[in-house]
Amino acid sequence: MHQALFLPEIAHNIFEFLNPFISGPEGSHQPNPLRLQDLAAVATTCHALSGPALDVLWDTQLCFGPLLLCLPPSLVQVRVRVYGPGSDDSDSEDYEDSQYEDRRVRLIRNPVPSDLLRMLPYARRIKWIGLPKAKCRWPLPHTFTIPNYITNWLLSVYPMELFLPLLTHMHCPNKVTMDESDDTEDVDISLAPLSHTNLTSLEFYPAFDQKVEGWPSFPILVNDLPQLRRMILHGKA
Repeated sequence: MHQALFLPEIAHNIFEFLNPFISGPEGSHQPNPLRLQDLAAVATTCHALSGPALDVLWDTQLCFGPLLLCLPPSLVQVRVRVYGPGSDDSDSEDYEDSQYEDRRVRLIRNPVPSDLLRMLPYARRIKWIGLPKAKCRWPLPHTFTIPNYITNWLLSVYPMELFLPLLTHMHCPNKVTMDESDDTEDVDISLAPLSHTNLTSLEFYPAFDQKVEGWPSFPILVNDLPQLRRMILHGKA
C-alpha cells in the first residue's frame, strides 16, 4: 500500500468519491450500489484504512435506522409491510400506482449498557441525518419508519456531546401512526438532549395549534437548541 494512504486526510478525501451521499454520481441517474459496498469492504481491510473509511461511510445517514441495527437482534426488530398493487394489506388502496415498503423499527426489550456500546463507534462519526447534501440524481434507498419514542430513547441513553459529537444537521420526521401490534402511542421528539452538541441545522414539520393560533414548538426550539442557525420547515399534507 502506498505510504500516502497512511495519512488519514488523504485517505478520507479519496474515500469520499466512493460515497454517493457526499460526492454524488456524475453523468448518471442510477445509483451504483457497489460504491457503498466497496467502501464497507475497505473499512475491513486494515487498521490504517478502517478509520477514514468508517468516517466517510457513516458521515451521512438518511435516518437513525442503520445505527439502531447495530444493536443485537434480541433487542431490535424490523417489521416489513408492503403496500400497493398485489398486496393483501387493507391500507393498500392508498398506494394504487406503485408499491411502498414500510420498514418499521421496534424495540423488543430494554437495552443493557453493553448493547449501547455497540452503537458508539459509529454514532460518533455521523454528521448529517436526512436527505444527502449532494444533488440527488438517483432514487434514494428506502428509509426506516422509526417511532419518535424510540428516537427520544436513542437521544437520551448517552451524553449527546459524546454520542453524536459531529452531528450538524438532523431531520425530524412526523409522529408515526401506530398499529395494533404496538402497545404505546407515539410522542413528540424531545430535542433538549442535543442542546450541548454541534447541531446547527434542523428540518422538521411544525404543528399549528388552533387554540393558540400559532406554532408552540418554536419557543421550545429556541430554549432547547440555542445554537441553531438554520431551520427548514415543511407543511403537513
